[in-house]
Amino acid sequence: SEVASMPASPSGKAVKDGGWLAYDEWTELVFAAKGYKTGDFYLFDPLEGPTGTWMSLASIPGGREGKLPYKGAVGVSDNEGHIYATKGNNTQGFWRYDIGSNRWTQLADVPLGLSRKKVKGGTDMAYVEFTDTPYVYLLKGYRTDFLRFNTVSGAWDTSLPPAPAGLKPKYDKG
Repeated sequence: SEVASMPASPSGKAVKDGGWLAYDEWTELVFAAKGYKTGDFYLFDPLEGPTGTWMSLASIPGGREGKLPYKGAVGVSDNEGHIYATKGNNTQGFWRYDIGSNRWTQLADVPLGLSRKKVKGGTDMAYVEFTDTPYVYLLKGYRTDFLRFNTVSGAWDTSLPPAPAGLKPKYDKG
């Protein structure tokens, strides 16, 4: 069933390119970014049902590159109180949001990889624990770069083989 619409404030913009949702099992909350070159970031409690409300959280910062989320932005939860996010927008920025402190921290940049490209449309992420090590896996949109970030060491592993290419060697928007 449809739930309450995301508020217009603080940016006054609607959700568009670079908007994403991430569910955190630890808190049972949904986190959302509007994208579209805004830092707007929210939480929604699905247990409140369709009458629930969106709550504004700390805005996603511009960071070293001074850009806000846009095409290629995506977020994923580690189900332990953190959301990891890329900002897309032809950047390498990689971030962690701490749910308990309502604070964003910029982490090691997404490597350029074999494609030598920054993060763009077509990007997606998944959180997986493999051999007792927690990772955020990243398919870097617009090409076939496949990477993983070790959330304990804070380092990127670029040794994974590229994602399988289709007719064109890229994963594009959508």
